[in-house]
Amino acid sequence: MPGSLPEAQSANEVIFFLGAGASVAAGIPAVGKMTEEFIKHIADNHPACRPALKEIVGRLNPRKPNPDIEIILRTLHRLIDHERDELSGLLKADHGIDSSWLEKLRDELQTFIRDKVIAPRNIEYLAPLLDEKWGGNGPIHIFSVNYDTCIERLCRRLERRIVDGFMPEWTPRAFETADRTAVYLYKLHGSVLWYRSQDGWPVKIPIKPNNSSDVDVELYDGKKARPIMLYPMSKQPMEAPLLDFTYILKRRLESAKFLIVIGYSFRDDYLAALFRDCFNANPDLHMISIGPDSRRHYHDLIRRDPSFKDTFEWRVTCLPFLVEKVLKDFTANQFGSLSQGIQSWQDYRRAKMVGREQVCHTFVGPLSSSGEAAMANDLMSWPSTREQMSLEAIWSAVFYNGSSPN
Repeated sequence: MPGSLPEAQSANEVIFFLGAGASVAAGIPAVGKMTEEFIKHIADNHPACRPALKEIVGRLNPRKPNPDIEIILRTLHRLIDHERDELSGLLKADHGIDSSWLEKLRDELQTFIRDKVIAPRNIEYLAPLLDEKWGGNGPIHIFSVNYDTCIERLCRRLERRIVDGFMPEWTPRAFETADRTAVYLYKLHGSVLWYRSQDGWPVKIPIKPNNSSDVDVELYDGKKARPIMLYPMSKQPMEAPLLDFTYILKRRLESAKFLIVIGYSFRDDYLAALFRDCFNANPDLHMISIGPDSRRHYHDLIRRDPSFKDTFEWRVTCLPFLVEKVLKDFTANQFGSLSQGIQSWQDYRRAKMVGREQVCHTFVGPLSSSGEAAMANDLMSWPSTREQMSLEAIWSAVFYNGSSPN
C-alpha cells in the first residue's frame, strides 16, 4: 500500500467520486430498473427460482412493487450465511421458501449485475471529467464505487493513460510515481475486470464474462480466480486492492478542497463515516453532489445519522439535475468561478453568524462570471429577504435561467 504521496499528486484540490448514478446515461440501469429486469430474467430463464425470489421481494418491501437490487443481493447473502436478523424466519418451512434456491439466486444475480455493467454506451458525456485542468499541477483523481468500465473505455477512446494499480497484476507501486497527464482511477468496490487468484493475488483480465452463473475463470497456470467485486451494501473491504483505495481516499480528502460527488446515494456506512471524519479533519473541504436525487440522498444520510448534520452543514452543495446535463456545463474553467462563489458564500455565512452585516452580492459575483451576466444582474437586484437563498438556487438561476436543466 502506498505510504506517502508524491508532492505533485498531493497538490490536487479537486477529487471526483462516482456512484451508480454517474453511469445511468451510459446505458447502465439504475438500481430500481435493474430489479425489474432481474425479476423478468428469473421468470423467463429460471422459473423454479421464481417463488423464492417473489417471497423475498414481497417480504422486503410489501408496500412498494420492488425493492432495489442492492437490498435483494444483501438479503440473499445474509440468508445464505444464516445470519441472525429480522429476515431469518424466511428460511422456515412454513414461509414457503426453499433454501436450496438461495445460492442459485445469489449467483444469478451477481452474474446479472456483471453482465449489465460490462459494456457501457454513450460515455462521451463523462469527457469533461478528463480535462487536464482539473489536476492542477498533478494528475486527475477519480474514485468510484462502480464496477463498470465507463472511465476505462473513455480513457482509451481519448488516448489517456489510466493508472488503476494493475499491470496486469496488482502492483501498488504504480501509484508512487506522478504522471500529470494520466487519470488515476481507484475502484473502491472492485471491477468486472478484476479477479483474485487462488493464492489471493489480484489480477486484471479484460474479458467479457460469459453468461454462465459460474463466475470463476481459469488462469494460465491452471489456478481458478474469482471476481473482485464488493457487492452493494456489503461490509467494509479488508483486502487489497480495495482496502488500499479506501486508505488513499482518506489521504486525498485530508488535503483536498473540493469533493465532487456524482450520482452517489451514501448507502455505504463505512464511506459515509470516512467522509464525515475527513470533513472534521479538513475544515477547507466542501462537497458538491450532482444528480437528480442528490438532495434526497443527502437528507436521507442526515436522517439516518443526525451527527452528520453538524459536520456537513453549509459545506455541501447539491445540484439536483441530470448528471449529463450538469457535466455539459461543468468545465474546469467554470468550476473556478463556482469554487470562488462557494468560498464567498462560506465567508458570508460565517460573518452573518457572528453578527457582521453582509450582502449577498459578494458571492453572486464570482458565481456569475462563468454564467449569464444578465441573470447575475437580476440576482443582485433581489430584495434582502432573498439573502438566505441556497447555492443550489444560485446555480440554477445563473446557469439554467432559474429552471431545472432536466
